[in-house]
Amino acid sequence: MAQDKPKLRILCLHGMAQNALLIEKKMAGFLQDLKDRAEFVYVNGPHWVMDPELTTVAERETVVGVEVSEERRPYAWWFLPRTKPLTNEGFFYGFRESVEYMKGILLEQGPFDGIIGFSQGACLAGCLAHLLSQRTFLIPADFAHPPLQFVIIAGGFKMPAMPATESKLYIGKVETPSMHIIGELDTVILPERSDALANAFKNPFIFRHAGGHFVPKTAAARQSLGKFMAMVESSERKSAQAHI
Repeated sequence: MAQDKPKLRILCLHGMAQNALLIEKKMAGFLQDLKDRAEFVYVNGPHWVMDPELTTVAERETVVGVEVSEERRPYAWWFLPRTKPLTNEGFFYGFRESVEYMKGILLEQGPFDGIIGFSQGACLAGCLAHLLSQRTFLIPADFAHPPLQFVIIAGGFKMPAMPATESKLYIGKVETPSMHIIGELDTVILPERSDALANAFKNPFIFRHAGGHFVPKTAAARQSLGKFMAMVESSERKSAQAHI
């Protein structure tokens, strides 16, 4: 009797000023056709986003830490220089800490077959796909988590340049199979920014929708996801057969 195929394990990353609970709801419709064959793990970013309208840091920390419900509590993966200065090493504030945090998640809660991210989380998902496949920068060669089998990027963008990553990120095409969901009317992350990230991957699978900055849940979007996952699974079977 054939054994049941183990469920896919997919790590899910929210956007700027969002959280795990919120993005789980926003992704539910898009991912519904995978729920019987995949386990989704949603995590919060390690950095709180403080309300810029409040006068002092203490006031902001009080609001973020106490008064806001868990579902509305905002987190981030890093901050741009217009919000917080670059670190002495030349990273965006919080970026390196987020990479270390994600390395811990991968080891403690993984292994994961793939990552899906939205907006800033999609940008991070692309970076992690690259770092896990390259293993020469921030993630060492002996890191005990395999390269991703796939990455799904919704409303994503290529990591903006920062001194610490110059000539180290996206050198050559990322070979991790990737799906890129791009809103033609997205005014938060313009389509050309999403296209730039897609172009950093080898043979990207692109789904365009006629909406803005959100994860679509239409039948067309779900069918495209199904097609992409079928391509990933077919590639995995071919790879396994090649090693027999």
